[in-house]
This record gives sequence, structure tokens and C-alpha cells, in this order.
Amino acid sequence: MSDEKEVELGKSLSERVEEKFKKLDNFSEQSRVNDIGQKIAAVCDRRELVYYFKALDDEEKNAFALPGGYVYVFKGLLDEIGNDDELAYILAHETSHVVARHSVDLLKKNIGLNILMILAKAGAPDARTVGRANAAVDLLMLSYSREDELMADRLAVRFMRRAGFRPEAAISFLQKLKEIKQREPIRPMSGLTHPYINERIKAVKEELYGKSGFEEYINISPQ
Repeated sequence: MSDEKEVELGKSLSERVEEKFKKLDNFSEQSRVNDIGQKIAAVCDRRELVYYFKALDDEEKNAFALPGGYVYVFKGLLDEIGNDDELAYILAHETSHVVARHSVDLLKKNIGLNILMILAKAGAPDARTVGRANAAVDLLMLSYSREDELMADRLAVRFMRRAGFRPEAAISFLQKLKEIKQREPIRPMSGLTHPYINERIKAVKEELYGKSGFEEYINISPQ
């Protein structure tokens, strides 16, 4: 898929997102998300795209990226963030999925290229196309492969460092995310393999320091 088609697909899917979820009505917080996101975008490895960073008014503790440079973070996750460095990690992680084209690859594998090209077309979509677009968004909100998630964490550390944020904040946020997941009810495992949070912490530490500790191998808790 060309960059042009990817951007068109992202725009189409973003319209579905912003119909399904209300944007957070907080100018200060929206500006904060966008400002930090743009600092990450300015130093990432795919700068030819125009990136959009927005906050959604929903209590879900999640963030996700669409093809073509559209990154969203939910209010529920923003409320858990301690500082700008942790927010930079979240936005850098999602930006990394765009940089590495993980979102396009995930959709191609699960939905098919032909349907993606239909979703990328401009114009008023019919009910079937809207349903497919909603399914695509739900898939991107769910998870990526283990390998994609770990790569996104490693790239996030690099982008944070380039942008002047403290990359160590990735560790503090992942530890916080581990606690959040322990509070939540156990969900059935999805068909996609998501890495354990301790495995992600290990990957971040290896990127930061070239090594990690033994504690990442024990007491693992699924993300």
C-alpha cells in the first residue's frame, strides 16, 4: 500500500473513530497531547507523514494508532499518567506502530488488501463499508503481535530520547500499567498474542541500558 493510500485509509478510519467516540472537551489537555505528539513526530523515522494526536472522552485505559499518522489516547489512560514524559512514551509507542507500518500490516492480514482499498476511497460510505471500517478500528484498538509491540517499545525509547524526553519514563509507566491490569477483571485472551508487561519492561531496559534485570522473568502479568 502506497503512503498516499495509507493516509486515505487513515483519514477514512479516523472519521469512524470520531463518530464513535467524543473528542475530549478540554482545550488544555488536547493541546498537551498534540504538542507532545508533534515533538515525537518531528524526530521519528517516518517524517513524510502529517501526524494527528487527539484525546477521546472515554474512560477506557487505552491508546491506539490508525494508518497514515492518526494517534488517539483515551481520557481514562490520560488520568493515569503522572507526567509529560510518560505521555510522550505512550504517544511514541503508538507513533512507532505507524512508522513501522504495523497498523497496515495488521489490517491487511486480518481484513485483506482489497477491502482496505475500498475503505480508503473517498465519498459517502454505505452501511457495509461503515461496518468494515468499525471492525478495522476495533482490531487496531485490540492488540498487535508480540514482536510488533516489543519493536514499538524499543522505537519509542529512541524517539523519546531524540525529542528530549526522559525515556526511563517508559519503565515507570509500564509498571503502572501492570498495576492497572491487575486491578481489572480477567478478560478472555484474544486471538492475537500480546506480550507480558514484564517482557516489555525488559525490552525497554535493554534498549536503554543494554541489559535488563532478573525480575522481568518472574511474576509476569499479562497485558
